[in-house]
Amino acid sequence: MYLIRSLGSTVSSFFRDECHHLAASITYFLILSIVPLGLLLVSLFGHILGENQELYRYLLSKLTTFFPEVTSGITNEMKKLISYRGISIITFFIYGFFALQLFYSAEHAMDVIFKVPKKRHFLFSLLWTLLIVTLVIIFWIVSFTVSSIASMLPHFQITLFDIGLKRWVAVSLGYVAPFILIMLSATTVYWIVPHVKVGLKNAFYGAVLFTVLGEIAKHLFTWMVRHVSYIGTIYGSLTTFIIFLLWMYYVSCIFLLGGEFVNSLSRRS
Repeated sequence: MYLIRSLGSTVSSFFRDECHHLAASITYFLILSIVPLGLLLVSLFGHILGENQELYRYLLSKLTTFFPEVTSGITNEMKKLISYRGISIITFFIYGFFALQLFYSAEHAMDVIFKVPKKRHFLFSLLWTLLIVTLVIIFWIVSFTVSSIASMLPHFQITLFDIGLKRWVAVSLGYVAPFILIMLSATTVYWIVPHVKVGLKNAFYGAVLFTVLGEIAKHLFTWMVRHVSYIGTIYGSLTTFIIFLLWMYYVSCIFLLGGEFVNSLSRRS
């Protein structure tokens, strides 16, 4: 019951802390850093695991599943830009500099939400950022492994009480693994980024809210753009970018709403 009560206070806190403005800041840095961050992740994967085309295609497919179908014009261009290229020290720092702006923006928003009186030292922020990126890479590898196993399952016979389960298991793993990946990544962010003590259970609840609302929003956003809005009439040739920008903003708002939910749960506990 306290989860439902926390949801009510979460919405009011969202507007009281002006999270809609903080989301605009995150959106700006997200658009600025999404390609460098993608290049950095792909390059790190390639450096660690080698130039594995199957892994590369998997990474791109999962990156683009975060976006609704109506943003395919932008995401297709992102696929062309993000590719495995050997990474030098200079390139690493350039990619890292742009990617760090996103983490700093998210950390500032969490400081506002959790009413943090004193910000972290720059070096500690950098350390936590590297830890988050490392954990996300581990989650990606685990997700890739599970999805690879799921793709091989149709070639094996899996039965339980004489009922064939291979297709059910394969489909379940194929869809559940990406969902869990997002949830684990969000849990990590909600648990580590705030400069206050956050319970792992509360961070997980916030991640569940973010993941579920994000999936619902993806379908609602697609339906709205196709059947309700008149964005194309207003913006003309800029429509594709505006739709992509709106989606980034919606995701940022949902992310901060999840942060407010975690903060509300932490206060009650």
